[in-house]
Amino acid sequence: MAADKIVLKTNVYMRKTILLLFVLLAAFRLPAQNLVASFDTLTLPGANSFYLNSSAQLTDLGFNDAYVHFPYYYDTSWGGFWSHGFSYSNITDSVTSGPANQYAAKPAGGYNSSPNYVVVNGSSNMLSLLPAPMPLSGGQRVLQGCYVTNSTYAYNSMRDGDAIGKKFGGASGTEPDWFKLTVRGFANGVFTSNTVEFYLADFRDTALSNHYIVQDWQWLDLSPLGAVDSVKFELSSSDVGQWGMNTPAYFCMDDFTTVAPTDVTDTQELIAAVYPNPAKDAVFVRLKQSGNTTLRLMDLMGRVLQEMQVSTSSQFRFLLQDLAAGTYLLQVIHNGRTETTRLFKQ
Repeated sequence: MAADKIVLKTNVYMRKTILLLFVLLAAFRLPAQNLVASFDTLTLPGANSFYLNSSAQLTDLGFNDAYVHFPYYYDTSWGGFWSHGFSYSNITDSVTSGPANQYAAKPAGGYNSSPNYVVVNGSSNMLSLLPAPMPLSGGQRVLQGCYVTNSTYAYNSMRDGDAIGKKFGGASGTEPDWFKLTVRGFANGVFTSNTVEFYLADFRDTALSNHYIVQDWQWLDLSPLGAVDSVKFELSSSDVGQWGMNTPAYFCMDDFTTVAPTDVTDTQELIAAVYPNPAKDAVFVRLKQSGNTTLRLMDLMGRVLQEMQVSTSSQFRFLLQDLAAGTYLLQVIHNGRTETTRLFKQ
């Protein structure tokens, strides 16, 4: 009889344990997971090289990273050249001007000194989100964002002028020039309602001290685009001639980050955007709804390392300098809902 009681108690304990484990697994199935296209796992022939594929004319010869497809097109006519699209590179030349240095980023490397980054060529290019394996969702996902900067070619052209493009600001430095990146999202072939704009150069302010040409990596928040399956990048400039834009139609991108939850419907109702991820010195939490919210940074054992209580929909920051590299949990609790994101500290 005693043995029967022991077995009964053991079975009850096991059922409770299994139930608890199921609840914990369910809690970690629902939160968003981040996929980061860092391009550092893509191979190149050596230092100061770039992705080049001339095997077919004006056919998509692109590449994939983090379940995103980046198209690439080559034109074999007129001696052959990279026509448009995305090419990954590890070129570190931030000095040489002209189209011969078209594969270089002005910061002389990727974000956070990473080796690889992407150069985007053309005034209009589109990438596509690919279906990810379970438990991640399919092609339609919410974007967090990416880091962007000028290419060396475009930066030096705007700074100095060249045979086609003008020196931004003109001889007096007062001409209101600008170079803009516009990002549009598409879902099922339909343009979504929001767009994101980012000025790669801006001389419109009457105060000359506020004029700038971007030369470092800057985070571009793409979460306002919502759930999308493809993204279009468009470049425009104040310097336009008979044949279109005179400013070199190039910019650079790194750490293209998407949110891949188990249900696309859930992604449209996310409480917060967390970026960058991976992070080095700090991580930002941008709340999309006002109201009493608890933000917690925890280790994998569930121990709270930092916590803050907020009531506004704004952007907040957790400092990470004192944390060891590894995986952490960032929890957002709002109106009875809890979202937990895995955060990777570099």
